[in-house]
Amino acid sequence: MRMLEYDAGTGLVTQALRDSVGPVTLADTSTGMREVVHAKIAAGALTDARDGCHLTRRPADLVRGAGFAIERVESRYAAGPKPWTWLTEGAAVKPR
Repeated sequence: MRMLEYDAGTGLVTQALRDSVGPVTLADTSTGMREVVHAKIAAGALTDARDGCHLTRRPADLVRGAGFAIERVESRYAAGPKPWTWLTEGAAVKPR
């Protein structure tokens, strides 16, 4: 399973889920956070990961803009690398 971590910050959620997912693309609106992610990728702390882009759009807009139809979206607080992490999970399909 591939993963997009939107609003990734320093990549803590990706680090926590690293053994459970496949390739990861991390994206954030903050240049400073993206610099930290670049450093972690270069140091090998984030394996099979790449910096996506500097985001200026909402996640749903990006998914739809790529031609996918959103089937479901769930958002909630969940236990994570911080005491509580805001987690959004969803499913999208590419129409034929």
